[in-house]
Amino acid sequence: IAKSPSIAAHSHRVAEICATMARGVLPVGQLYTLEIAGMLHDIGELAMPDNANEFEESRALSCVSKGVQILRSAFQSKVLLGIVKYQSATVRELDAVTDETVVTGAKILAIANAYDLLTSELSDAPMSHDEAVVCLRREAGVRFCAEWVERFADSPYGWRPIAGAMEPDTLDSAALMVGYQLE
Repeated sequence: IAKSPSIAAHSHRVAEICATMARGVLPVGQLYTLEIAGMLHDIGELAMPDNANEFEESRALSCVSKGVQILRSAFQSKVLLGIVKYQSATVRELDAVTDETVVTGAKILAIANAYDLLTSELSDAPMSHDEAVVCLRREAGVRFCAEWVERFADSPYGWRPIAGAMEPDTLDSAALMVGYQLE
């Protein structure tokens, strides 16, 4: 589902982080929907031109919008569509959303996505886990839900940040795993 193996690996890690954060908090059905949202949150990248020189924030918003359009044609889950749609919403913007399942999923997805972008090979300068948590805490209450940031930071499961680029074989197997999980 991705243009590159590194994006596929990112989507897999985001889905895994989402599921780990929500395990024991959300009912199984909602957990499954959140995991799928994590896996597909960047699907709008497929509709974006490779050579786009758009401002990064504008590109991200366009990617989310295109992603929701793609997902709407394949899924009828309003919760899944809502989580993907509101993944970049601020805490204040989420206050206006009435579906608590969507709000909770979007809050978790935002943290998981940001954390992986900060710590993975997708960053020009990947951060350590502790550095990424400091960044998440700095944005808590504005961009991220403070309660979920603290749940994430205090998790006994730990997170596996990737310090540097993954090997091509690992990226290819991650991309293949994404495809299998979506089937």
